[in-house]
Amino acid sequence: YASQKKTFEVNPRHPLIQDMLRRVKENEDDQTVSDLAVVLFETATIRSGYQLQDTKEYGDRIERMLRLSLNIDLDAKVEEEPEEEPDESAEDGDTDEEEVDMEIDSDAQAEAKPDQTDTQESTDGKDEL
Repeated sequence: YASQKKTFEVNPRHPLIQDMLRRVKENEDDQTVSDLAVVLFETATIRSGYQLQDTKEYGDRIERMLRLSLNIDLDAKVEEEPEEEPDESAEDGDTDEEEVDMEIDSDAQAEAKPDQTDTQESTDGKDEL
């Protein structure tokens, strides 16, 4: 399966391809268009059931494109998380949470439960992008 010849077809009428071509004509060295072309190919590879050889580089390209699309500096670093001081009440074993025991008869419990088949059907469409 992995040794089979792979075919990558490009639709020249697709708006992404048309815009990429326009941008390449304006600037052949446009790094963003280069990243887009590689991500387009790698995404098609994944969708076809193949594995990528370098998933870290794929992730780096995706992050770079996200930063560019959100106008975030490519060199911006992740802020350090502040250290939390230990909570005194946690040390004493006291918590703000209370446990509540409730008894529900089986009929009331069945009425309170949502129908799982409806939930399953409603989430099936979310997998499609």
